[in-house]
Amino acid sequence: MIIELYLHKIIMVNICIDLKKMAQDNKKIKKGRVILNNNQFEKLKEKYKEGFRCIRSDESNGELTVHLKNFYNEKIDSLKSDNPEEIRQILDYIQSVTEEFQ
Repeated sequence: MIIELYLHKIIMVNICIDLKKMAQDNKKIKKGRVILNNNQFEKLKEKYKEGFRCIRSDESNGELTVHLKNFYNEKIDSLKSDNPEEIRQILDYIQSVTEEFQ
């Protein structure tokens, strides 16, 4: 009985750790497919603060990919989102930042 309860506690702890890790990775599972969570917009803003700029964006099949480059240190990065609301936020943000520099 004690061993059974101990094993049950270990399993529950492992499940909690796995759920926390999944949340930290900003991912969730939907119909067997990993999709991005709503944090890509915040990540984009952070990347802009770090000096990255959008050099290209591709939208297909309801998924947006934003390609970023930091011209000071020549690093590149990309973000993806398949959330329609977040895609709108991302595109609006990029447009507003681009207009500031014109």
